[in-house]
Amino acid sequence: MGARTDIQYIDGTKIEAYANKYSFVYRNRILTNRLSMCLKITESVRNLNIRYGYSYPETELYCAQEIGYITQYLLEQILSTETELVYGKGHRKAQIQRDYETFLAYYARLVEYEYWLDVIGDNRKSCTKTDHDATMSALKIDYYNNSGIKTPCI
Repeated sequence: MGARTDIQYIDGTKIEAYANKYSFVYRNRILTNRLSMCLKITESVRNLNIRYGYSYPETELYCAQEIGYITQYLLEQILSTETELVYGKGHRKAQIQRDYETFLAYYARLVEYEYWLDVIGDNRKSCTKTDHDATMSALKIDYYNNSGIKTPCI
């Protein structure tokens, strides 16, 4: 019989079924990436306002819902002007299609960031993707094996 993954032991050890190198989500990384992405979004909103004469507000932080509204409006403009959406090699995209795809990517990343910040909460600094209750405390280096692999301590 193998190790049971549904038991948390007295010392806090919990065995994770599908543990791998990229299973941890860190709160500080999300906040840092969101802040740098919001700077790019501000620049894109500024260009959008200049290019099309819109009046979207420029702020320091954006939520996914605000970017979703911009994305939806750009899609409505593409459909109302009957702009042909092109993909693949040898086709030149219209500027509004490029803007739409840019804001759609921003929207998807902001949704992901907001999801993980909601899962992590205010009291923790990290969680795992497969077990939201587990947090990471440190990395152990296997000095004896000389593999250079760092394993997380949950």
